[in-house]
Amino acid sequence: MAAAVHPPLVVPMRYDPSFKVDVRLHESLLATAYTSSDVDIEMMSLCAQLDALCKKELVMQPSHRIDHGKTSSSFVNKANVVFDHMRQLLLRSCHHTDVQEYMESKGIDRLFPRAAAYIYHPDKMSLSLKKTNLDNYFSQLATLHQLSTLARQINNDVLTHDRPKYIAHQLALLYQSINAVQNNNMLAVLKKNIEDNFKVVKSCFMNDGDRDSYPPELKEWLLTITSNIVSIIEEFPVQLTEDMLQPAYILAQSS
Repeated sequence: MAAAVHPPLVVPMRYDPSFKVDVRLHESLLATAYTSSDVDIEMMSLCAQLDALCKKELVMQPSHRIDHGKTSSSFVNKANVVFDHMRQLLLRSCHHTDVQEYMESKGIDRLFPRAAAYIYHPDKMSLSLKKTNLDNYFSQLATLHQLSTLARQINNDVLTHDRPKYIAHQLALLYQSINAVQNNNMLAVLKKNIEDNFKVVKSCFMNDGDRDSYPPELKEWLLTITSNIVSIIEEFPVQLTEDMLQPAYILAQSS
């Protein structure tokens, strides 16, 4: 009975619609004013999302289901969301055309054949599109980024620390990253250089752990080889960036 005479701990307030927050997890980050290049980049981004969804579906679903035009409900829902974003993008940017015509006019259908095939015929996915020319694009880009980051990190550690603690481990990762790069003939000399000197580096840091520094010639070698790797990647040689040329070419054509 005593509790009834005390004021309430919390008094709920009336709902005020002005405080409503619209959740837009899938909305574009672009401003409302679009340039032609903005639209192309955004459309290519959406096509890449749809292409990845199609690739996963072709890999995960049994071939007999694909042959009969059957796909998972999860894939259909996600693909429809992406396709709706494509249509909304063209509407907001005042492009008086549908998604299919836009992709064909810009050559994006050649860049993302899986996404284009789904847009043209959603119920007729083809197992022949399990592998496309663009599949190596993201993996090669990620590998080059990892290689560049590792080289810069080792270079910085050598410059700023008297005795980097994990230099042998970092060098082993750098070697593995070079191996992961496709068409890495340009890096073959540097790769062989690491092979020839890795035991020296490892023994120096294992056997001389009590020393405050390491031989200056080894420091100079580490700085040189990491700088050379970064320089080669920054030049964007065709041998290393071949898989990236097609999207860059199409984007340049449409801008």
